[in-house]
Amino acid sequence: MISPFLRELEKDLGYRHLTAIQPQHILLEQLQATPPRRRQATLVSHIQKDVAQILGRDITQLPDPQLGFFEMGMDSLMSLELRNRLQVNLGQILPSTLTFEYPTINALAEYFLGEGLDEEMLYVADTETSEDTKVQAQILKEKEQQAILENYLLEQLAYSLQLPKTKLSSGQFLPELLDSLITVEIKNQIEADFQVNVPLAKFFEEINITQLASFVLLQITTSKAR
Repeated sequence: MISPFLRELEKDLGYRHLTAIQPQHILLEQLQATPPRRRQATLVSHIQKDVAQILGRDITQLPDPQLGFFEMGMDSLMSLELRNRLQVNLGQILPSTLTFEYPTINALAEYFLGEGLDEEMLYVADTETSEDTKVQAQILKEKEQQAILENYLLEQLAYSLQLPKTKLSSGQFLPELLDSLITVEIKNQIEADFQVNVPLAKFFEEINITQLASFVLLQITTSKAR
């Protein structure tokens, strides 16, 4: 299984799915630089391009923003991929039911401008940032990276174990969940998605999902520094 959560997240750390780990928040930055009266159009345009790419269409064939996602031909995995792209580009965790609750591009854009985005996120901070603020920002980014990785691992485990994601938690220990075949499957998927090495023995240590996410994040950070 190629994770729809990470399929399009590229370039920042030199492996295929880096923006999940070193998020660029491209859309958020665009919104911050856009006058309030034009933010709706900016959101609609960005989501249209994302949907066109997910559907495999030419970028010039933008979908109707009033047409339902499933009417366009999107399935549940495509909807999840759209959620994950927006999650990275906006810099915040979004519900997995996003496209079901807001089933058109226009409805999504209105949701983000109405309640989906913290109003404070749409304003750029002063350029002269104190050292304390920089440290706090770095801590916040690391927590966000950790949360995204944990969510990724939970999705991979739920798929491999054929369980609802709600039946799993980040505190569960891996040896209690995985047999040898599933362990190899998860290991290979992580390595393919992040281009890092995760020793097989790591999965048989008494570590939980949170600790595995921390280990993978460390490997990614180390790989970037080389």
